[in-house]
Amino acid sequence: MRLFFKKILFFFVPILLMSLVIDYLISVGLRTSDRYAQGETFIWNQILEGDISEDLYIYGSSRAWVHFDPTVIQDSLKISAYNFGIDGHFFWFQHLRHKLLLKNNPKPKVILLSVDVFTLSKYEDIFAINPNDDFYNSKQFSPFILNQEIRQYTSEYKGFSWLDYNMPLFRYYGRTEDVKEALRDKSRPFSDSSFRRKGYRAVGRTWTVDFEKAKSKMEYYEVFKHQPYVDLMHQFLKECTELDIKVIMIYSPEYIEGQEFVKNRDELMNTYTAISNKHRIPFLNYSSDSLCYDQSLFYNSQHLNAKGSKLFSEKLANDLKEYILDKAN
Repeated sequence: MRLFFKKILFFFVPILLMSLVIDYLISVGLRTSDRYAQGETFIWNQILEGDISEDLYIYGSSRAWVHFDPTVIQDSLKISAYNFGIDGHFFWFQHLRHKLLLKNNPKPKVILLSVDVFTLSKYEDIFAINPNDDFYNSKQFSPFILNQEIRQYTSEYKGFSWLDYNMPLFRYYGRTEDVKEALRDKSRPFSDSSFRRKGYRAVGRTWTVDFEKAKSKMEYYEVFKHQPYVDLMHQFLKECTELDIKVIMIYSPEYIEGQEFVKNRDELMNTYTAISNKHRIPFLNYSSDSLCYDQSLFYNSQHLNAKGSKLFSEKLANDLKEYILDKAN
């Protein structure tokens, strides 16, 4: 029997060691890709490696990602800036980024917190409208699965199984294109090397039919707050105050017809006003700005295109001067 177990060990141990090595090589290759998982993995890697040194951080969802141009903001305010907007996810993963940023990098002087009607919602409540939707862009976390904070936050979702967390290579099974990207020669620049610039993505698209499709399926949309995320935002703002980090809450432009499509929008906006009042932080609300009435500046009801983003970022930078200049210098 002892000989039998020795043979098993001699057979499986080399396989396990080889799996660990290959897993490591694939993960490292994906971490350094500036286009994998919409560039999210590259940003997670910068955060974990301590490569961030900017004074102003921009937090939020895809609306932060494509609305806030950090180059425009820093050129106007003379303060370094980086956009940490995370596509398709709300405050839960925005908070994870914040937590890892503070753990591995110098704290910022200012945080621009981009909020929208979905910020305090639970992922499943939003994407339940399409039962086929999975944990959106979950592969951005695959190369960092050994990180304890990332394991903790992703375990709240259905994207990874026990085997994904604990078995080398299992999470890459069947993902041929991902493995190819990991092995790609990074010294040869990607044709769209500026996919994200300081975390920001300018989307050069015109108005799509997405909003019309949504209206054809439902009369209105009601958004539900997830109270634990409301509590988490209060905790986040309290901690920022204690760390002497100035937070400015911002609701960036949203196409006017899209605003009218959300049944309980006023309730949600009142929540943000109450939060800002409680923590005594500025709340810049651009819901009534003239940009919201110009469809040519949007590619759907929620997102500005490159032209709209430039105009908004310039307007925002000018409005921020009274709140930031003293803090930044």
